Amino acid sequence: MNAAQSNLSEVIDQLRPADTSRAELAAQLGVTPQTLSRWTDRMPPPETVRKLAGVLGAPYSVVLAAALRSGGYVETRADLLEGQQVTVVSRDPDCAELEDANEGVTAAAFVDEAKAQEWARVRGALDLIDGGYGTREVSVSEVTVGQVRSPEFAEVFTARWDHASDVITVGEPYVLPEVPTRLAQSEDGAGAVDVNELRSNGKVFEGRVDALDPAAARVALGAAIARLRSEGKLLGPAEATGLQFTDRIAHVGSRVMYDATRDSGEPAPELTPALQALLKKLEKAPYELGGHDGQDLSGLARRQISYVWGGGGAVDATSGPDPIVSRTLDDERR
Repeated sequence: MNAAQSNLSEVIDQLRPADTSRAELAAQLGVTPQTLSRWTDRMPPPETVRKLAGVLGAPYSVVLAAALRSGGYVETRADLLEGQQVTVVSRDPDCAELEDANEGVTAAAFVDEAKAQEWARVRGALDLIDGGYGTREVSVSEVTVGQVRSPEFAEVFTARWDHASDVITVGEPYVLPEVPTRLAQSEDGAGAVDVNELRSNGKVFEGRVDALDPAAARVALGAAIARLRSEGKLLGPAEATGLQFTDRIAHVGSRVMYDATRDSGEPAPELTPALQALLKKLEKAPYELGGHDGQDLSGLARRQISYVWGGGGAVDATSGPDPIVSRTLDDERR
């Protein structure tokens, strides 16, 4: 219940016992039923508010908040809580999820620091028992409600198009610590359009663009797709790419490194030992999967998936050049 958004008359109806009528409640308070109804937009005396909390069996703060709402002093919970200090106890979430843990609570807030410390002491001891061997951490800290500011950040939206659906979609934004330079320098907040095309015929089958605004992303990609369509450079919805699963794996690996270098302006890092080990396993494993266009890959020879800088070049010793070409379109919108 959001007490600060409910007036006192509403809170009475919400908390009044089912077997107690408003008339009976009014009698317990020593007022008339009509007086209860008037508490929609006015406050009763302080002693009545405290007595009402006892009759309803509710915390005094809940009833007081509703009374302040009736009196016009508050409208939202923020009016009551913003800037107030509470003691927060944080608990190891892994322990709270244990099947034998007797309380699945990962955090609790108290207005009394002594009660918070006691809860933390007992909770920590029980977590150690429930979790078995090891230390379970319960931390206690003072916080001010509503005073933690979000760090500086930027949201980037990505618009995507593919030939099969022939539809532009914009997903949820991803968060970055700052606006990428390539977008900050753009007049409309949209970057250049990146496309994937088939090396065999030069037809574009995928496109994407990043922007600071979802509408800008959609407009930028839409304009590029319309231009490519007018030039006859798009792969049709019914046409197959002919790409295999391993083609995409090898190409995506190279593009991830290429894009990271483009965005950061720094040389690409070396592959980690863990990733190198994974690639060696992939080299030896047959792919019993369906290809991107529904092809059966069970009969494919085992293929080496090597790191290819910037796309293109040889994927392995037998397959020839990368069948996917990734490129950035000239930004003719500016």
